[in-house]
Amino acid sequence: MRVLTTILVCFLATVTLALADGSSAVKRAPRAVALVQATTAYKSQDLRLSGILYFTEVDDGVHVTGTISGLEPHSVSSLHIHQFGDLSKEDAVNTGGHFNPDRREHAENHQVEDLDTIMVDKNGEVHIDQTWPNLTLGQGPNAIVGRSIVIHEQADDVKGESFESAVPRIAVAIIGWAAPERQ
Repeated sequence: MRVLTTILVCFLATVTLALADGSSAVKRAPRAVALVQATTAYKSQDLRLSGILYFTEVDDGVHVTGTISGLEPHSVSSLHIHQFGDLSKEDAVNTGGHFNPDRREHAENHQVEDLDTIMVDKNGEVHIDQTWPNLTLGQGPNAIVGRSIVIHEQADDVKGESFESAVPRIAVAIIGWAAPERQ
């Protein structure tokens, strides 16, 4: 019994010291991040479009939080995950089409590829805090790390395949692994 007590005291002392020096004994879920920037298709000369989104894998999908600013006030746009994280063209055309792991028709795939219609507030900002179902960060066919987030100039009507090439891509970001949080 005395040996078990000694082991327990040593363990608690080690955990206490680890927490006191700023490290964490609790393993945090991995996070991804996307730094949003304007493309050459963004026509506003007065607004500076930028933002940051954070992604955390949860039981039922990926939880996304963040803010995008510099959009046209009171506008409606759409935010999608695209196939590739290729930003080699300034208009984001190399991001490919909408991410569609199940290869469904456009209107049937709304939950995965067309994550959100975004309503821009009076200050030109969008605040995102929601869980996107059926996605993962880095494993499996629904993994999004390495892909891109694209903001289109208009909301998606979910009716036809031509949307992704017809509506300008005004902002883009690559979804990449985030550095571990510092305490």
